[in-house]
Amino acid sequence: MTCKSIREVVPDPISTLSEDLLACDIQPNRLKGQNYLISSRIRNRIVDLAELTSNDAVLEIGAGTGILTWALAREAGEVIAVEQERRAAERLGEKFSSWSNLRIVCGDGLELLRRPNREELKRVDKIVSNLPYSISSPVLMSLAEQADKFFRCVLLLQKEVVERVIALPGTPNRCALSVLVQMNYSTRLASSVKATHFRPVPSVNSAVLVMNRRSGELAKQMDLIKQIAFILFRHRRKTVFNNLKMEFGADMASSILTETGIPKESRAQDLDELSFIVLGNLISRNRKANAL
Repeated sequence: MTCKSIREVVPDPISTLSEDLLACDIQPNRLKGQNYLISSRIRNRIVDLAELTSNDAVLEIGAGTGILTWALAREAGEVIAVEQERRAAERLGEKFSSWSNLRIVCGDGLELLRRPNREELKRVDKIVSNLPYSISSPVLMSLAEQADKFFRCVLLLQKEVVERVIALPGTPNRCALSVLVQMNYSTRLASSVKATHFRPVPSVNSAVLVMNRRSGELAKQMDLIKQIAFILFRHRRKTVFNNLKMEFGADMASSILTETGIPKESRAQDLDELSFIVLGNLISRNRKANAL
């Protein structure tokens, strides 16, 4: 018997949210950004954007009471749903015990993501999650560094975070996270989500972020590019030259910018991804030359 043939055995978790929270003795923590999606329309939109098939293995971080899990497991070949709250994970395991394509993991989703060689992640090729706000940036950073692992990510996040991730060169929201995610992913804000679609109602609006891995060769030396991005965005109002000078000295900073053709008066938010790759390569070469 397939999971789809028995799916009606488990009621839609949106309809049982209050009951599930009470059973698990969970009081949503606003500081951790624990907000439960109560709109089936938004949930269906998220699942549609993931373009799931029976060949896909999907990772969900922060399964909560199973609101998104329920919909994902009806479409994907395999779902790994990670939930840190022990009681919630146990209840999910009980509710979905007969769903053979769904595995509930009690643990820290971010830590699991940072260990891509774990047995649980061997087949995973997509990540679809309503992420707790408190771990959004670290999760995005991990995904940026593991583009070879995930070719599509559909994430429900604080709208402000999504706007930073998709920010293009020369725009105010451009930041290190924008550069690192866009290095290997195309990004877009697929849907805006009002705060009233959650319980408890958060103080901010949300949005659905879609990240598709870019075709062709992926950027290498992501650790170095990450380091350069943090250096250049450390003082946003300073020029690229002044930020490099603080880190490497005036001579090396001037030499690097002259060779790259990047104007000294540029600021980090003006640069595209290729500029960061070129800067990383030159800085790496200079370091090796100085070490001789």
